[in-house]
Amino acid sequence: MGLFKRKPDLFDVLYRTKAPALPEANDDGHGSKVISVDNLRPYTGTVVRYAVDNGEKFPGGYGATEIPLADLPTLRARSADLFERNLFARGLIRRIVENMVATGLTLEATPIEAMLGFEDDGLEEWQEDVERRFGIWANNKRLCDYSSEHTFGEMQADTLREALVCGDCVLVNRRSEKYKTVQVEVISGARVQTPLHVKAQAGNEIIDGVEIDGQGRHVAYHVVTTGPGYSRRWERIPCYGEKTDRRIAWMVYGSDKRVGSVRGKPLLSIVLQSLKEIDRYRDATQRKAGIGATIAGYVTQTVEGAARALGIKSGSGGGFGAKRKGAAVEADAQNGEKRRFDVEDYVPGVFIHTLEPGEEIKQLQNTAATEDFSTFQNAVLSAVAFCCSVPPEVFLMNYDKSFSAATAADNAFKVALSAWRKTFGTHACAPVYEEWLVTEVLKGKIKADSLRNSIRDPSEYETYYSWVCSDWCGQVKPAVQLLQQTNAYAVMVAQGFMTRERASMELNGSDYRKNVKKLAKENALLAIANAHDTRVDTLAKALPEPQDNTQDPPEEQGGQAKEDHESGPRVDAHLSPVRGTLRGIHARRDERGAKVALRGLSP
Repeated sequence: MGLFKRKPDLFDVLYRTKAPALPEANDDGHGSKVISVDNLRPYTGTVVRYAVDNGEKFPGGYGATEIPLADLPTLRARSADLFERNLFARGLIRRIVENMVATGLTLEATPIEAMLGFEDDGLEEWQEDVERRFGIWANNKRLCDYSSEHTFGEMQADTLREALVCGDCVLVNRRSEKYKTVQVEVISGARVQTPLHVKAQAGNEIIDGVEIDGQGRHVAYHVVTTGPGYSRRWERIPCYGEKTDRRIAWMVYGSDKRVGSVRGKPLLSIVLQSLKEIDRYRDATQRKAGIGATIAGYVTQTVEGAARALGIKSGSGGGFGAKRKGAAVEADAQNGEKRRFDVEDYVPGVFIHTLEPGEEIKQLQNTAATEDFSTFQNAVLSAVAFCCSVPPEVFLMNYDKSFSAATAADNAFKVALSAWRKTFGTHACAPVYEEWLVTEVLKGKIKADSLRNSIRDPSEYETYYSWVCSDWCGQVKPAVQLLQQTNAYAVMVAQGFMTRERASMELNGSDYRKNVKKLAKENALLAIANAHDTRVDTLAKALPEPQDNTQDPPEEQGGQAKEDHESGPRVDAHLSPVRGTLRGIHARRDERGAKVALRGLSP
C-alpha cells in the first residue's frame, strides 16, 4: 500500500501544513465502508491565509519598482528637439492641433437667462451683438495680440502647440492703453523657471517657477526674459490683481496632470525614446538602400595566387564594372605591381576586359531585410498613437483598411476631440472672453447692468457667472456619407432623441436658430423673385414678336408696301430695349435682381 500513499503536495511544501486525515471507515458487513458520525471531525471552516497584493503573480515577477522623479527641463528640451527634427513627433502634434483647434474655436455666448430674470430667448439680440463685437476683436491681431502678430485663433493654436510640446504654457491678460481693451500674451512653459536669489512671499513656495500658497493655489509665475548682453531677468506675473481681483495670468496644460502636480509634462515624454529610435531605424534603412543601390558589385578571387602560379599576365579575362570609358582603373595586383583595367562604355555602365585568372565579379546582394520595415514601423507608431489617444489611422493618415474601420477610428477621434475642446475652451479661451466682456461692459459698449454691479461684489457670483458663460465650438469634420448621416439625424430629431440645434452643431457646426432666421429671409426673397418671374413672363407674351424684314418687298405692292417695310425695323428697334430688359431679368434670379426688377415694373 505504500505505493499509493499520498505524497505532500505543493501547498504542504510551501506553507508547511498537512492535509486533514480522513476518518476511519468500518465495514458494515455487506462489503461497504461506513463512517460513523462519531468519527467525523468537527467543522473548522475554510483555510484562510493573508497575502500581499503588490501586482506580482509570483515573487520577483514585476522586477524593481521605480519611483520616477520628473526632470522637467530635460523632458522639455528633448520634446522640443523631437518636434523640430523628428517627422513622427511633428506629425503627431500637428494632427492634434489641426483637428482640435484648426483656425480657432468660435465663441458662442450662452448667458443663463433664467438666473438673470429674462425669458427664454430674451437675450438673443444681446448674444448676437456680443459675438459680433468679440469676432471683430479676435480677428484683428493689433487688438487681441500683445505682440500684434497673430489673431486670437492663431494664438489658440500656438497655446495648444506649446502646451503639448513643453507640457504647459502661461496666458497673460495685458491691457492696451491705446485701444483700452485686453490683449493676450502667450508664454512658453520653458520660460517659467525658479529665479535665482529670490524668495517667495510670506507663506508661499516657488516650485519650478510657479509660486503657490499654503493651499496649493497658484499665486504668481516667474518668467525669465533676456536682458542686455544676454543677461537673464525674471518677471513676477501675479495670477490675480491685488485691487480688482480679476484674473491676470493662468497656466494651460497640454496633457494629463495628476492631482498635486504643479507643472505639466510634455505629451511626448512617454514616447521620446520610441520616436527617436524609430527615426534612427528609418534613416538607417534608407541609407542601407542608398548604399546598396550605389555599389553594384565587387571582385572576388576563387583561386588564391592563380595568376602568379601560372605566370599568366593580365588582360585575359572580362567582366562588368562601374567606370565610364576614357578613364582607366588602376589597382594593386597580388605581386605588388599596379594593375590596369581596360573598360568599354555601355551606357548606363561599362565592360571590363582585364581580370586576373581566378577572379570574378559578383553582384552585391543586400541580405538585410527591408520588406518588413513598414510593418515594424506601423506597429511602433500605432502604440505611440494609442498612448496619445489618437487613432493610428488618423495619425498616419492611412484609411485603406476598410470603410467601417476608418469610420470607427474617426468616431473614436471625435469623442476625444470633443473632450479636448471642452477642456481647452474652458481653461484657455473662456478666461480671455470673461476679461474682454468685463472690459467692454465697464466701458459702456455692452449693456449688462447687473453684471457691472456684480463685478466687485463676490457675493453676487451667481449673477456674474451667469453673464460670462460661454461655449466654444470647433471645426466639424465633414461626413463621408453626408446623405445617410443627415437622414439618420432627421430620424433622431423626429423621434425626439435629440434637438435640431444639437443636430446642426454636430453636422456642420452651424447654429440652428441663425439658420432658421436666414432661411426665412431667403425664402421670402425667393418667393418675391418667383412672383416677379410670373409677371415678367406675362408681359413678355403680350409684346409683339419681331418681324423678319430681311427680304426685299414685292414689286407689285408698290410704294406703300415699301414704306410699311421700312417702318418695320423702327418698331422692332423701339421694342428691342424692352426685350433686352426682359432677357436680363430672366437671367438674374438672385434677390438683388428681383428687387431691382420689381422697382422697374412698379407704376
